[in-house]
Amino acid sequence: MADAVWSHEAQMLLSSAQTSALFSRLDQLLSGQHAADTIGIWLGLTVRSRIGIKNSVHEYIHALLRFFDEEGLAPREPAILRLLRLPDFSVYPELQQIRAELEARKAEQTADDPYARCQLHVGPFLDRARLRVVLRQFVERVAGPRVLVVNGPAQSGKSYSSWFVSHLNDTMPSFVTFAYAAEKGLAETYTLGDVARDLVQLAKGQLSTMPPQRSQEKRWAQELCIWILSTLNRPGLPFWLVLDGFRDAPPGTQALIQNLAHHISQALNQTDGRLLLFDYDPRLLAPCPVVTEELLAIEPLHITEYFQRLLPGQDAVIIQRAVTEVLQRVTLLPTEPGWLSQVFIAVREVSDALR
Repeated sequence: MADAVWSHEAQMLLSSAQTSALFSRLDQLLSGQHAADTIGIWLGLTVRSRIGIKNSVHEYIHALLRFFDEEGLAPREPAILRLLRLPDFSVYPELQQIRAELEARKAEQTADDPYARCQLHVGPFLDRARLRVVLRQFVERVAGPRVLVVNGPAQSGKSYSSWFVSHLNDTMPSFVTFAYAAEKGLAETYTLGDVARDLVQLAKGQLSTMPPQRSQEKRWAQELCIWILSTLNRPGLPFWLVLDGFRDAPPGTQALIQNLAHHISQALNQTDGRLLLFDYDPRLLAPCPVVTEELLAIEPLHITEYFQRLLPGQDAVIIQRAVTEVLQRVTLLPTEPGWLSQVFIAVREVSDALR
């Protein structure tokens, strides 16, 4: 049949022969079936809705193959691999050969996946599985909350986690980051006007356009919020605003942060950004939708996972020896100041020795 072979010059995921083989098997399996419902059973309602409503089985197959091509292998569980792993498809040798090739390519990509990286420019980066997922969603612009609040007890590594934001920005310059941190223990000294001025200056904006101070601080906070966002917002380049340590900031500054969260979460005035708050009370942002991440202290399990990523395929005895060496170098207790820094240094030294 003339339309039995789907071709697409820009197609990169599959070769023309692989595309033809998959098309033929899809045609065979979908014939006599309600194509939309069957695709939904195979891959879920989200994929089915992305495919849309078509007039024939072949149109559904064309649309599904285009979807595979557009999605590629970037997701953690690519749709094409989920399909090829199904029992209906695992009986065909030619499809399993395609699956094996794609899984090998996926493994290569994952090995260099910036979200899974355990070595950053500043050194080792342990754990933070949930944080990695949320930041991936931010980069990939997945629908959902645009405000992230990261909290945790002392020595849990809140500021340490902000390194990962810098790492992503360095490796994927598809967004611009503006990071602003309060000095430890001095958040209450960061006044509304000073914070707004610093943020605009950080973004190389015009300080001469700063709205004049008003007697009503909340009203001024609203005006300063719009002023800041108009400076951060750049066509075609989403921004991430990272604020660290403002839990105890004065009321005016809190009002500014609340306004920023509201405008960013609702994408008001075409605001294209994300807000990341380290050490902040998410209850102050209600009813703004937020994602919260409560950090726990680094544990031996996280050190083990780190070395397993750093040394894939290495014998378990070697991994355990490395973990033991790290723990022997840490003399402070998790509750003592400097503990996390000591863990970080120990992991880095043992990692360097293993190379």
